[in-house]
Amino acid sequence: MAEITMTLGRHSKGSVKLKGFEKALPKNLVMGFNKSGIVLKSQIQRHLTGVSATVDKSRRFPGTGTKHGGRLRGSITYKVLKTLKNIGLRVGTNVEYAAIHEFGGTIIQKVTRKQRFFLGLTKGIWLREGHTLVIRIPKRPYVWPAWIKRKKDVVRILQKAIMAPIRFGK
Repeated sequence: MAEITMTLGRHSKGSVKLKGFEKALPKNLVMGFNKSGIVLKSQIQRHLTGVSATVDKSRRFPGTGTKHGGRLRGSITYKVLKTLKNIGLRVGTNVEYAAIHEFGGTIIQKVTRKQRFFLGLTKGIWLREGHTLVIRIPKRPYVWPAWIKRKKDVVRILQKAIMAPIRFGK
């Protein structure tokens, strides 16, 4: 049984015993993390769906006008992780190009025949097959801005989950 000891004044001590707290807390935390996962998932998807994502000329956001933007948006998931000692939340995606959108990066590869014709016909850039092509992709975060925007809501949800099993006056 959990017990909280409080010091009231200089010498007096009081204690409150919380019945069922150890059993109720993990269950409530799982529910709190589930609610938090829903909040973060919807915010990330909203960020990937907004006007700024579809008509962004500055290329600051991963676009949704292509099949890839919709695929990224649809792949956002969350999972509550439970171990013997910890409960946590993982929000993200398993799409292979998601990390390069979030963090940016450089792709270095040899030009294929298909790429050679595509670049030549669409961009007017004619490269030899086998030439090394360096593509720099700027970071276009979508997970971090969602966290920044909703972290107060997540903290509030988790605080409620922790406080729910505490019943004062019983």
